[in-house]
Amino acid sequence: MTEQEFIAINPSETYGSGQAGLLYSSSVVNPGIDDTPVAPFYIQGLTLPNRSKSGVDVGEALKQVNKFTFDVSGSQVTSKVTARQVKSGYTFFRLSQIAIDKLPTTQDINSNPIWNGSEFIFFPFLGSNFNTSDFNPLMNNSETSRRNKFKSIVDRNDSQFIPTNLTAIVAGTAEQAELQHSNYTDTGLVNSRYNGVTENSGSAPYDDPAITVRFTKGSIHPLGADDNRIAGADLLLTGSMEKDPQSIYFRVDRTPTSLVPAGTEYISGSNQIPNLKSIYGRGSTISGSILYEEIEGRLTRITSQKVFIEESGEIFVTNDRGIALSSTTP
Repeated sequence: MTEQEFIAINPSETYGSGQAGLLYSSSVVNPGIDDTPVAPFYIQGLTLPNRSKSGVDVGEALKQVNKFTFDVSGSQVTSKVTARQVKSGYTFFRLSQIAIDKLPTTQDINSNPIWNGSEFIFFPFLGSNFNTSDFNPLMNNSETSRRNKFKSIVDRNDSQFIPTNLTAIVAGTAEQAELQHSNYTDTGLVNSRYNGVTENSGSAPYDDPAITVRFTKGSIHPLGADDNRIAGADLLLTGSMEKDPQSIYFRVDRTPTSLVPAGTEYISGSNQIPNLKSIYGRGSTISGSILYEEIEGRLTRITSQKVFIEESGEIFVTNDRGIALSSTTP
């Protein structure tokens, strides 16, 4: 029997409900005279019905199984699936070749060896369609992009001057490119790629995508702290009012300051560790600027606090947005 002849046989209709079929090959005693098969016997294929002998529907599991373990002639064998064909009511599997030493001695009316009571173990056994199950990590992933009806691929792999598929491009038969129409119609994509947009502070005043800041030394205190005690405190001491000197950052792209001498370096950044950018020139006053401190490598607004500036001796009061509203010099 050839493989194609074997594939055409429905095991349930030919061998009985819930029965499987095994395709094997071997040598014979004397070809043409005595066709009795002799060991070793090589199992090459398998047909299994979609419904087991106990009535369980295993059709979906058969679509996804990649290895079988089963009993034949008293031996348990395991084989990998190398190919499959889904037929009406059953599935054919081509297996990695297995050698056995003997065939069952019981035969059916057509002299086919029969082994009763063999159980098939599926690896893996998935009772539902895995591709549409909750366990498929690629569910809803796009593995390929939609083809563009108007844009074609220009093949320059072999030449940067003349595309190898130039003839197909001119004829309008070149392969369509994976380029989405929405790249040219979606407002967000069009603005970010071609038209451009104007950045603004959004809902938080001065919360711009990038800012320019300077820093000086000072300390941060509660709003209720006494100005004279703050101004007279030794910054090298620690306590509820006295803190170690720390860097106080302030905006210079909106409100410059004269607290830092002209010609010194300034930094720029937004919610990250500031980076040295350039040399700043003249300034005026820090009042009206936004004050920041560095917390875990991020610039954070100093809100509703008193801020003492060591260099000028001024004390600034910030509001809930970190803006320096007023200053005093005790």
